[in-house]
Amino acid sequence: MSLRYVFQRGRTYYYQRRIPKDLRNRYGGLLNVKVNLKTTDPLQLAKQVTSLNKKYEATWHSLRNNPESTPATIRQSALRLLGDYGLKPLPAANDEHNLDIFIDTLKAKHEEYATEEELEWDEVAPEHALDAVEVEATTAPQ
Repeated sequence: MSLRYVFQRGRTYYYQRRIPKDLRNRYGGLLNVKVNLKTTDPLQLAKQVTSLNKKYEATWHSLRNNPESTPATIRQSALRLLGDYGLKPLPAANDEHNLDIFIDTLKAKHEEYATEEELEWDEVAPEHALDAVEVEATTAPQ
């Protein structure tokens, strides 16, 4: 099995993706983002890679649209957004009622975007309907 942006070193799998040239200055000159995937299960690897791709695509889109933002400011905003709903980053245990409200809010935004684009809900990738802060909030580890 081969997953794009994944490489293995020893028994550890990593997600690595080149930072676009026009955004490297916002990452302190780094060339790549690299994340230890902490699993060897192929299904988990695929899910994590899909999630990370969505996250970075949304972040890069947001960075291009807001010259003053950085990956750190997006993360801080995502943590504030979670806090607004009484939530904490994963893997924290969160109140199910608050989590449901947060998810329903994001689903409504996703559905509204799909309707505006005259597409079915499942035809719209979340990173197109949600902004980088919302995507980061849905994937924010502790």
